[in-house]
Amino acid sequence: MAKKWTNDEIKLLKKLYPRASKTELEQTFNRSMAAITFKANNLNLKRQKYWTKKEEDLLKKYYPEISDEELSELLERSVASIRNKASRLNLKKNTNQNPSKPWSKMEVEKLKRLYPTTDSRELERIFNRSMNAIRNKAFQLNIKKMPNKKGPK
Repeated sequence: MAKKWTNDEIKLLKKLYPRASKTELEQTFNRSMAAITFKANNLNLKRQKYWTKKEEDLLKKYYPEISDEELSELLERSVASIRNKASRLNLKKNTNQNPSKPWSKMEVEKLKRLYPTTDSRELERIFNRSMNAIRNKAFQLNIKKMPNKKGPK
């Protein structure tokens, strides 16, 4: 039978769980990490995920060139986490306005036709470009998204 958590243990778990090491948690509560994680999940507690040297190096390498959304997928972190870490590292986006991959006339025509009504992820797939690149081109061409129309309730 599982050992019941006391109110004092729950208070301490809320305080320690985000930053304490696994060893420290196991020793403090005299429970397995699986039991601690299970209780923490029930309490909606989250552990702080520290950045590794490899992750920081990838962020430094790619932050100037690719979108925060793409970095989010690459590093499996939230966009907010990407932006916060980049800010702490004083990283900047390249301000070069020349696109790395020029838009062909055919792509521009297709964008004019599809952008107003096509889902963002679908546009990324069709053009093989980031949503930022697509939005920027649409802005330059003064193309707007059609508002979503909701049916009667």
